[in-house]
Amino acid sequence: MENRSLALRYLSDALNMDSSGNYQAAFAKYLQSLHILTLYLNEMFSSLGFQKMLEKNKEIKQVLSMVHECSDRITVIVDGSKKELPSPVHKISASIIPVESVINVNSKEFPAFQKLQNDNLALLKRYQWRFERAQDKNAKANLKLELERQLIENDMIAKRKFDEVSFDHFFLK
Repeated sequence: MENRSLALRYLSDALNMDSSGNYQAAFAKYLQSLHILTLYLNEMFSSLGFQKMLEKNKEIKQVLSMVHECSDRITVIVDGSKKELPSPVHKISASIIPVESVINVNSKEFPAFQKLQNDNLALLKRYQWRFERAQDKNAKANLKLELERQLIENDMIAKRKFDEVSFDHFFLK
């Protein structure tokens, strides 16, 4: 359990560094989180054995979800090293999510941003509903990470579409 809480701390640090644009330090923290999470799973396997470990299905899925989130952010950092990196979504508070931080006010001019706005609003509502019902701190942390990942993906898709429209408008006019 100690490794798991340490990994959560590292993951939180990584997200903060990632948000502030310190990608190299965030990359290192994500890697450390992955290492600690795999150590935790390995220790669980060694101490419990395969069958008893499988009985802790919920816990294993939570840890694997954190592994997935770390690897996703590492992938974004690596892919973004060739171009401007998208910053992760502002740190999400446990209470009310500031919708303004996710929505571009000038988005009405571009259908891609309008779709992003609608998708993000639906995603935020779904997240808030799930977050209110989550009991475990780790489940809440996983929900935050999942939301951040999905918002980043939506943002990247909308930016790509915007770039395509801008390119077409500028060069094909």
